[in-house]
Amino acid sequence: MDIPSDPQAEEGALSCLLSLEAGCYHDAIEAGINRSWFYEIRNEAVFDAIVLLETSGTPASVQSVRHQLGGQIEAVGGLARLLELADASPSALLPRWLELLRDANLRRTCRVLGEKLVNQSDVVEAGEQ
Repeated sequence: MDIPSDPQAEEGALSCLLSLEAGCYHDAIEAGINRSWFYEIRNEAVFDAIVLLETSGTPASVQSVRHQLGGQIEAVGGLARLLELADASPSALLPRWLELLRDANLRRTCRVLGEKLVNQSDVVEAGEQ
């Protein structure tokens, strides 16, 4: 069974967050976005860099994220990938990307909880025998 994720939505949301368009970061945070919404580790790392920059008062641009990532830049795909992300989506699509990310995160969370319940029931059944 595939892990619920939406790589296109992850990249679309990051693109909007890198756009420097007023309000994108604030809108995403208000919608509840956090690192758990990203399944791909490299996208999570880019998001973390954006958050660190924005919370310190520095706008998240390709160059500022590149600098923030430092030695991790190659692990996220390098400068070329950051440039691709920046051009991946118009910021007007941010609400849709956030909706898709929230849904994928919720499905992952439900799947993990379901697996834990199954494992716990197996333990209980084994103890009853």
